[in-house]
Amino acid sequence: MDVDETDATLSSEAEVRIPVTELIRKLGLAVAHAQLELTKIGVEIGELLASAQVTFPDENGQSVTRSLLELGFLPSFYEIGETEIDVALTLGLAAHGEDGDANSADETELFGVVLSPAYHRKYDFDAAGASRLRARLVNVPPPAEYVAALRGGDGG
Repeated sequence: MDVDETDATLSSEAEVRIPVTELIRKLGLAVAHAQLELTKIGVEIGELLASAQVTFPDENGQSVTRSLLELGFLPSFYEIGETEIDVALTLGLAAHGEDGDANSADETELFGVVLSPAYHRKYDFDAAGASRLRARLVNVPPPAEYVAALRGGDGG
């Protein structure tokens, strides 16, 4: 997680203080990146199956060379269809102005401190009193016009 240094300090012994909107965005991006990696692996396996050649005699005794893909081997693709994220944290409000000055507070931002063993030790915090942030990410199909454009169609 690449969090701005002013928003969070990432260390096993430090508090991770982060705006809730940023936390949700980063969790969603983590899921999207995981899906991308799964898709890339499926494509790589497909390419390997297409390039791997096997030579064997046919019914007439002639040598025939085919790719594993031609022989019916298929890559597996995995989809993260739905993800439920449950994070325990303590919530707080931070007031700040446009210039970042807390004394000229124009805005209030909800932030969370992610609960960790270090936080429990430091504050003797009972996790039963923690707030819970639940985010449910659901896979949706891309717009038909976009898919048509990718395939070289006019989309309409």
